[in-house]
Amino acid sequence: MEHIYGRHSVFSVLENPQRQVKIITIQEGLPNSKIIDDIVDLAKQKNVEVEFVPLVKLERKYSMGKHRHQGIVAVSSELNTYTLKQLLEHLGENPLLAILDHVNDPHNLGAIVRSAELAGFDAVIMPERRNAPLTNTVVKTSAGATEKIPMVKVANVNETIRQLKKLNIWVYGIETGGENIYDTDFTQPTALVFGAEGEGLSTLTTSLCDKILTIPMYGKTESLNVSVAAGISMFIASKNRH
Repeated sequence: MEHIYGRHSVFSVLENPQRQVKIITIQEGLPNSKIIDDIVDLAKQKNVEVEFVPLVKLERKYSMGKHRHQGIVAVSSELNTYTLKQLLEHLGENPLLAILDHVNDPHNLGAIVRSAELAGFDAVIMPERRNAPLTNTVVKTSAGATEKIPMVKVANVNETIRQLKKLNIWVYGIETGGENIYDTDFTQPTALVFGAEGEGLSTLTTSLCDKILTIPMYGKTESLNVSVAAGISMFIASKNRH
């Protein structure tokens, strides 16, 4: 079981039929809030226990003051992830996929997942090792998007890219020094690959991509944060589709 912090995160976890929520603890005396009311109503529908406790007790029981919990914590089963085989068995004819080449910061991971879900991507693919794990920090940063988009774990990102290319999915690495992303046609099956913070895409991953695409920048700062670059890139691809 794991602790889920934050109102939108708790509501999304409660909505997810693959999660088993044991109990929801809410701080006493919070101002009236629609989302808190919605959480309580949905919890009743699902026969999930809800308790109201003083702030001191909530923080002593769960967070020790280390988490921004927004006055609510849920105890839930862990997030269900998928294998590449499971994803491919249910993938549509013209997918949009996001692939992470070892993104290590949980806040970046959560932000990328949030953008991917909002941009209409079909899945987020990430390596099992040397990548930020799917912790409650990721769930909260994603505003619960982890519950709405398939999270796929793979043993090897480069082998995954090879498999996707065999299925005629175009694989584009997002990195400096490539072609202008705005000139790219994303109407074909597409996967966008985002590299690790600071290091970017690995040499092998770069060589496997069909193209390297770059977001044009007009200021003097060297580069974008990976979660910002991912968000921009995914919405460019989505806009091109729609």
